[in-house]
Amino acid sequence: PKELNFFVEELNWDLGMDWYEGRFDGRFKVRGESSPHYTNLPRYDGVAARIRDNLPDARLLYMVRDPISRILSHWRHATGAGYETRSMEEVLTRDDQTYVTRSMYWMQLQPYLAHFPPEQIAGRPVDDNESKRILRESDDEAERREAWEASKTIGPVVADDVRELARL
Repeated sequence: PKELNFFVEELNWDLGMDWYEGRFDGRFKVRGESSPHYTNLPRYDGVAARIRDNLPDARLLYMVRDPISRILSHWRHATGAGYETRSMEEVLTRDDQTYVTRSMYWMQLQPYLAHFPPEQIAGRPVDDNESKRILRESDDEAERREAWEASKTIGPVVADDVRELARL
């Protein structure tokens, strides 16, 4: 599922683990989600600890894109949705640097490195041009969906068999 934001205390944490587990189809060996707010420091803190406390065997996949492209895309999305009214210039010259801090990937990854062993965390760079090409040209729905999701950040992936993760 996309953007459950369950492990963010300020958003959906109070819905409980039963709610979270109910979002997944248990017939599949690999289950996962994508929630960009899981790497939204300093706004949302404690996410990595909540994931570890509830899914200690989760494998984490951190998908990153070119930081400048990510900032621009984030700003365009926010202005298009109407919750950002500042110009890009104003956004980048203010103390409120949420657009920049979200692209500080090493900083965003620190809580996960503190709570999970490195073998449970994988990073994957995403090529924006490749994603756009796939979205434009591919007839394969699964491939298009993967390209669309490719700009997302971190989320827990649970597998009954670790070998299943090798195919991700």
